[in-house]
Amino acid sequence: MARRRNAGVQRRRAGRANQNDSIRKSEERRSMMLRTSPVRMNKPLRNNKPEQNRTSCVYGVIPNISVRKTSEAMRSTVPSILTNTMHILFILGLRSFLGKRYFGSFRMGKIYIGHVILRNMEIVARISKGSKMDQVYIPKNRIGFSIGNYVILKPIGGEKQSDRLFYYGVKDIGSLKLGIIQQVIGIIDKHYASYGNVIFTGSFLDEGFQFNDIDIIVVSEKNQEKITEKEIKEKLGIEAHAIPFNKISFREALEIDPIWRLMLSRCVAKNRLAPLPKKRLKYRYLDAQMIRSKMLADNFDNLTGRERYKLMRNLMVIYLFINNKKLSAVNIEKEIKAKFRVSISDIERNLIDDGFFKRYNEFYDQLEEEVIDNAGKQEKAN
Repeated sequence: MARRRNAGVQRRRAGRANQNDSIRKSEERRSMMLRTSPVRMNKPLRNNKPEQNRTSCVYGVIPNISVRKTSEAMRSTVPSILTNTMHILFILGLRSFLGKRYFGSFRMGKIYIGHVILRNMEIVARISKGSKMDQVYIPKNRIGFSIGNYVILKPIGGEKQSDRLFYYGVKDIGSLKLGIIQQVIGIIDKHYASYGNVIFTGSFLDEGFQFNDIDIIVVSEKNQEKITEKEIKEKLGIEAHAIPFNKISFREALEIDPIWRLMLSRCVAKNRLAPLPKKRLKYRYLDAQMIRSKMLADNFDNLTGRERYKLMRNLMVIYLFINNKKLSAVNIEKEIKAKFRVSISDIERNLIDDGFFKRYNEFYDQLEEEVIDNAGKQEKAN
């Protein structure tokens, strides 16, 4: 019986020894992994306690940590850490590249890259078809665009080529006049199969609505100005003065006539204007144009303010054209004040002094004499 009891005690002691040995090995591996984990790799492996006091946190087992085993664990762990990090960076980069290049946008937290433009506070969305009304859905996670705010919807494809206009010397024409221009262009498109350009000029481009008609230059080989004027009158209730030109006659008019060059200095065109051609002085033609301004002094009281301005402008633009000065409304008004000591508004309101007609007639006679002399010389040379 004693032998059996001793054998049982030995077996129990051996079992407990094996159990303690397995626990010790398990804790040894756990301790190595903790000291070589990615979180603790940048910390030095230190333990200043004596070897007999180095106990594990479990069961008080003394771990047997050696430099060789620690180095082996580090060599086996570091490559896997680097490999996993490279995989993560590669996947994130590929996702960003494919998302921006092929899918337009991808969700990243609460920001929708490519859909929310923070600088301009714009949201790009698609119109969806509804049962009774179509709608536009916008994301709930957004900055601005609160519930109840009024917004403007417009297509993002840019302006249509047919709706684009070119402005020369015009700062602000107003939405109402711009709508009239678009309607007139639509009428011209209806009656002209093709044309080089459509140009709006004259008092219609001035501020306010004190214009009497719309001056329209149509550069085309086909003349449909009468039909066009009639339809503009019927649909818009505005008098239109359509001036037909073909490409050759329009270029020639710009070469010799200062009035046409002046009109193109402030206009709205359907297509881009070509640079002005080099001017040609035809003094006999300019002499004929000056005759209209002669009637200003003779019929001043019978003319309206607008008619007085046009006759004085006609005389002054010929003077600037001959003397190689820039043709513009600003230069014309400046020269009128310098030569006649009166402003445009004073002429239109008939606020002139007694010496105005004397100054005007002297200037006119002097310019006419110069033009006639040069016309004679030019005819002799030809």
